[in-house]
Amino acid sequence: MGYKLNKSVKLSKIAEKLGCEWQGRDIEVKGVASFDNLCPTDIAFTNELTSSVAGSAVITQTIDISFPEEMGIIVADN
Repeated sequence: MGYKLNKSVKLSKIAEKLGCEWQGRDIEVKGVASFDNLCPTDIAFTNELTSSVAGSAVITQTIDISFPEEMGIIVADN
């Protein structure tokens, strides 16, 4: 699972676009981030933004997130 971010964005905003409610630390990420689960109760990042999560709602598709103009986050399935 990958999320390509071309500018910093809070994890709660990503989750919101995917219909999830973020319950972990609402940190900002940038770059390519890998998640096993976007609706966990806790998330811990390494320097490469690879997460270790606890939860059961696994997202199985790759999602690209981009910020054209000033529209905010756009989430598109690949």
